[in-house]
Amino acid sequence: MTPAPGAREGQSAPLREKLAFLAAAGAVAQPHTNGDLLSHLRDTHRLLERWGARRAVADAGLFHSVYGTSTFRVAIVDHHSRARVRELIGAEAEQLAYLFGATTASSLRQNLDGRDRFAVFDVPAHRWIALNTQQLCDLCDITVANWLEQLPRVPNELRQGDADRYVKMLPFLLPCARTAVLAARWVT
Repeated sequence: MTPAPGAREGQSAPLREKLAFLAAAGAVAQPHTNGDLLSHLRDTHRLLERWGARRAVADAGLFHSVYGTSTFRVAIVDHHSRARVRELIGAEAEQLAYLFGATTASSLRQNLDGRDRFAVFDVPAHRWIALNTQQLCDLCDITVANWLEQLPRVPNELRQGDADRYVKMLPFLLPCARTAVLAARWVT
């Protein structure tokens, strides 16, 4: 497989190319939390970058719901296009984006009890996928960024108890993400 134009082997494509791909896939036309999906994806990416996330994690945040999720069921990219997404953002980022969409929040949360072996249930493939600690941390960071990016646009009545769901993720989060979750607890 050849890297995307402008990308070197093992690196992701330039951000403008990723955004152009998302726009062409329909992210601008797709409504999402009182805006459009592309804005949400871009702002989730920015939040992860601001927190100091690795490039692969920030890129996974940019593509985190392109395959749809258990709550946002609209897929703007089908699973047959995973190779193209890998060319744009790299294999690690694409795997994280896929896992974010393919698993349920409860599947991810079941790993937060301090065990040293982690797995999430891949709903489309109907199988469990083992995670290493880094993957679990990365998925928690993406999950929290996704939530916090939308939080200002979510009606207050739908926010009740929201932050408490993310408190168990604190040990797995980047330091800035931890601070953001704790601050959100006082707002929600």
